[in-house]
Amino acid sequence: MHMDWCSWGVLLAGIALVMTSMRLKLGSLLVLVAVLVARWPSNAVAEEHIVCFDDWSVAAKAVKKQGLVSVEELSVIAKKKLSGQIMKTTLCKTKQGFAYLVVVRSSAGKLETFRTDARNPFYDVGKRK
Repeated sequence: MHMDWCSWGVLLAGIALVMTSMRLKLGSLLVLVAVLVARWPSNAVAEEHIVCFDDWSVAAKAVKKQGLVSVEELSVIAKKKLSGQIMKTTLCKTKQGFAYLVVVRSSAGKLETFRTDARNPFYDVGKRK
């Protein structure tokens, strides 16, 4: 279950109101807060925000302006690093910078999606999960 900060605030305020109306001691409230904090996800990381370009005429401008590897260069590098045929390439902007999403069809016909840095593609060939 995913709850944002606002939802947690409303939940805690509601619990405090109920406990106040029930005239429970401060110690009970502290125990409840401790339980809630213990259940808080320790690896609470903001979800990665990725925006991909739908139009290659716009993406091409970003490639040139940002000094990214071109799609033609990417294809040459991919042939050396990956086995299979590139079916689709998409340029995306992430918090870390620009990345290419590359869909590759293996010789067995299986499609795999790779995300790679648009400045230094496939130096760390990693599958997108």
